[in-house]
Amino acid sequence: MKKLIFLSLAVSLMVMCTLITTGHAEEDVIKIGTIFSRTGPLANLGLESWRGAELARIVQNQQGGILGKKIVFVNGDAVDPKTAVSEVERLCTVEKVSVIVGSFSSSISLAASAKADQHKVIYWELGAVGDQITQRGLKHVFRTCPTGSDLGRDQLRFAVDVLASKIGKTKASIRIASIYEDSAYGTACAEGIRDMAKKNGGKSSHRPIL
Repeated sequence: MKKLIFLSLAVSLMVMCTLITTGHAEEDVIKIGTIFSRTGPLANLGLESWRGAELARIVQNQQGGILGKKIVFVNGDAVDPKTAVSEVERLCTVEKVSVIVGSFSSSISLAASAKADQHKVIYWELGAVGDQITQRGLKHVFRTCPTGSDLGRDQLRFAVDVLASKIGKTKASIRIASIYEDSAYGTACAEGIRDMAKKNGGKSSHRPIL
């Protein structure tokens, strides 16, 4: 996870360099907000994701930062979608960051990115895969990772193209069942599986779980 976040953010930082200098021309640093679960039940994955971003920040600063300016993170703690919105509000209005990166959780990202877009602050998602995040037409929301439906389609491809023959099944005879959590992440993955099953003419059944 840290390697994926590190690579994603390293690329993102270079892409964003021309976007975030406006308003910081007279400052010695460039402030970027982060929105990850640092405490609470999601802290384990949230902190791992943040550490990947932090590694990318350190490496980029060692290479001269962005346009000669050092990158400084202003961290927000997104325990859940509600607190994520409050933290994004603080980052936008009090800390006055031009870019926010996060968050790994689709439910948190949906809420946080919408609030950032209201303030016309760039929100760059590094890990959350729920399709809706980038399907709402929000002009300031970007993402570098695959969507949940992409992951679902790849899962089915692997099952049909690789696993089927291992258990003595043909592509035509294999039946697929997907059990998924009823969340932005789970439903997006299930939709990808369902979509690919239809295209392949296969049979599939789906059931959400809480």
